[in-house]
Formats: sequence, structure tokens, C-alpha cells
Amino acid sequence: MDENYLKINVTASSADFLEQIKKATLQNQLCLGGEELDLNEQQLDSILGERSYSGGSLPESVIEEIEGGQNQLSASFYFKLNPSSKAFKEIQEQILKIDKSAKLDYLPVEESNWLENWKKYYTPQEVNKKIEVIPSWMEPSEGKQISIRIEPGQAFGTGTHETTLGCIETIAFLHGQGISPRNLLDFGCGSGVLAISAEKIFGGSKRITLLDIDEVVQGNCQVNLNLNHCDLDHYVFTSSKEFLLKNQFGYDLILANVLYPVLIENLTFFKSKLVPGGYIVVSGLLQEQEQDLKDYYQHEQLAFIHRVQRGDWVSLTFKS
Repeated sequence: MDENYLKINVTASSADFLEQIKKATLQNQLCLGGEELDLNEQQLDSILGERSYSGGSLPESVIEEIEGGQNQLSASFYFKLNPSSKAFKEIQEQILKIDKSAKLDYLPVEESNWLENWKKYYTPQEVNKKIEVIPSWMEPSEGKQISIRIEPGQAFGTGTHETTLGCIETIAFLHGQGISPRNLLDFGCGSGVLAISAEKIFGGSKRITLLDIDEVVQGNCQVNLNLNHCDLDHYVFTSSKEFLLKNQFGYDLILANVLYPVLIENLTFFKSKLVPGGYIVVSGLLQEQEQDLKDYYQHEQLAFIHRVQRGDWVSLTFKS
């Protein structure tokens, strides 16, 4: 079957569902990337033109319509596959399993200009005044001490999402508190962006373990490690929690940017691998999920240390 570049457009029934769809779809190994949809200039002109407004103050009803369009619950995702394939059907089913009321459509995208069109949606992502995440083709911004290069589109964690940026901000906070982990676990590593950030911010770790159930991401991790001139001898990749459970080796920092149910389900595993006095940073939490998770972790004798919020997403740090 011939594969084509496809753009799948999704309109969700709520903001929460849209965030879940984005996270799940971008984590799909076949997804090349995604973008949120806003009103374009033509749509804006249409709204104003229909009302015959060419200047002066706009009525409140028109302002609300424009703002509503700017916050529409839509996103697009790019794939290279056959629209009649089983994989394409499974992607649609996954989205509808999250939000049964979601609306989907797709259209082919010309291969000749796809990459250049895709690049325009990536801009440097500022973590703080000193740290940024940039796509592989960009040069570091002036004045930044740490630039983390990521090749977008091959694994979840391109550095553009609030959960990723919140985790990196937390890593910088821990470093500022004088914490210097020697053994680190990136749980659900995706692109490896958090492990790379930790190595750059902490100045290297004795051992960094990358854990992801999707073995395909290992190649993308290695690309990003090389882009950032990381010492590959410090890294171990595994797709098996059982392998780590059999190993008595412990970690003084665990990074887990995954979804809320996964953070709840794996608490016992986290505690078993966290050394006394070690830290765990959890993200992928919506604000309304924060208190439940905090209560659950504190009930299991983990002390709450720090909180970062970006948009609707929260990153929390606990100490054993």
C-alpha cells in the first residue's frame, strides 16, 4: 500500500478531551507532529466582513465570537500512512475512545513542501531566562546558557508542551537548591528531552536510565542524545519495568511525565526504585487532578516539595 502524508483534523467536545487526545496522539509512534488550530486571517476577515466592521469599537458579541474562535477545541496531527490502512483506523478509534463526540476529518499533504511547512510551527520554547528547548535546525537564542536540541516528530516530548517545560523548570529548581543526582530514571522517556535536560542542567549524572514501553523511541532518543553531545556511555535504555525491578539499583531522581492514571498505577514501582532522600518529579497532570494525586502520594509517605504550573498543567515534586 502506498503511504501518503496525511493531516488529521480533530475537533474535541471539551478542552480536557483535547489535551488527552493531543497527548495520546503525539505519543503514537507513527505521528510526525501536531499543531493547534486558531482563527486565520481569512476567517477573521470573514467575521468582521459579515458584520461590515471596518473600524471603531466592536460590539461585545463580535469580540466574544472572535475570542471563541481563537480558543476553538481543534488540533491537527500529521502522519505518513495509507488512509485505508489498519493503522489509520486504529488512530481514529483511539481518538474516539477518548472523546466519543470528537469530529474527525483528514486530507493529503504534498510531500514536496511538507517538511518546510511543518518547521514553521516550531519556535524556541523558553523554560526560563537561561534555558530553552529548540528544534534541531535552529541556532541557540542569544543570551541562553543552555539550549536543548530536539528532533521533533518521532516521539512524544518535543519540548513544546507545558508538561515538558514544567518538568525542565523543576529540574532547574532542584539544581538551584543544590541537588545533584548521580543516578536518574526518565520514566516514559519519549524523545529523551527530560534526561537530556537533566544532564545539561546538573552537569552530567553517573547513570541515566531511559524507560519507555515503546522500543521504537530508542532510535529517536539516540538521535537527540547525539544532537546534544551527550555521553552515551552514561545512558541505559530499557522497555521493561520488570528488568528494573529485578535490579537492586536505585535512583535519587525519577522524572515521570506521563498521564495521571499511569502516575497512580506506578507509585509502588516508583517507591521501590527511589532511594531514601530521593526525589520524584511527576507531570502530565491537569490542575483538577493535582489534589487527588498529591493526597495519594503523601499518604504513601512521600513529602510534597515543589509545584510548577504552566497553563492547565501541573508538575509536582516529592521527596522520599
